[in-house]
Amino acid sequence: MLLEAARGQAVVDFGHGAPRITSWVRDRAAASVTIIGRDTCEAADLADRSPSVRSNAYDLAFSLRTFAHLGEDDASSVVQARRLLSTISDALRPGGTAIVEIANPRSLRGLVEGIRHPVTVIRQAPRDHFVFSDAFRLTRFDTLGRFFSMLPPSLRGVRMTGIGIVSASDRALDLPVLGSPLAAIERQFSRADFFKRFGAFLLVNLRKV
Repeated sequence: MLLEAARGQAVVDFGHGAPRITSWVRDRAAASVTIIGRDTCEAADLADRSPSVRSNAYDLAFSLRTFAHLGEDDASSVVQARRLLSTISDALRPGGTAIVEIANPRSLRGLVEGIRHPVTVIRQAPRDHFVFSDAFRLTRFDTLGRFFSMLPPSLRGVRMTGIGIVSASDRALDLPVLGSPLAAIERQFSRADFFKRFGAFLLVNLRKV
């Protein structure tokens, strides 16, 4: 998806959470790639600390393995999430595309992680998100509706793709016998309207209006 969206485009990576994917985008598709590290994405003065990110200068912005780990607790994670989404919007040209990865509470992984880890914050009736402390300091799970509620008015949801629907761990795809069949099922399910909503992670496509 990213390679298709980045072809010949000016691209900015917020968080650099998946360096291998960023290198694919840079080497195989994009006209240029600007990288903003996770530490900068977490800064209170994000806009001031990112002078290389110009307003209305990019065709594509993406953020992988970053959005779910911002902040120190529920309140600060919301503040930083909104700040990041606002900065992404500012960086994009009108009509530009953003792809942001979120962790999905309505997935098998979300269910398991909610049980295994000491939950710091949990919203009930309905559970639109939860946050727990872990190796990343914090992991935040948001429903699609909750994510959309944090968007600035200039960003609109376009489509969504599920990741980790039947294989919540990347390691499962490396298994000698099961890896290839699992990968094939993942590709089919990732775009199926019913199944994609249960992905451990959701790649949300946004458009700047």
